[in-house]
Amino acid sequence: MFVRVEVAHKNNVTDPHAKHFLKQVKWAANDLYQQINFARMVDVYWIETDLSESVCKEVVFEVFSDSVLNDVCVSMTPVSDEFNWVIEKRFKPGVTDNTARTLKEAFEIVLNKKLTQSYFSSGKLLLINAPSLNEDDLRQITKEVFCNELIESFSVSSKEG
Repeated sequence: MFVRVEVAHKNNVTDPHAKHFLKQVKWAANDLYQQINFARMVDVYWIETDLSESVCKEVVFEVFSDSVLNDVCVSMTPVSDEFNWVIEKRFKPGVTDNTARTLKEAFEIVLNKKLTQSYFSSGKLLLINAPSLNEDDLRQITKEVFCNELIESFSVSSKEG
């Protein structure tokens, strides 16, 4: 079974990762920064496992749930209409993903067993409201402040398609 998990700060909670991203854009490309209305950062995890769907969801919510700060979604969540750009990054194959390794350990602790046939990886999803920017602008921002192309790959998509 393949599972995608998204963990985001609740809408009423300040998103420190998005604030940091916007600060970096301001320093690197102030003209583009001024065209961004707001952004949100979402942690994304991909899990391939032989666990049943119900067990996997139960462990996901136990590991990630923080009812005060975070919303947790299993499988893909539709992007809110308030965002018109989505940038997703993940580690390239062969790069050590310590977050994924820790997630696997958390699953093993909760389940009290080793997961030898399960694979975990992690990444980030950046949601941006910036209707006046184009894909080239977003690629520039991504390369300058969001993604290290030596170890990460990324994709940029617009809400329009």
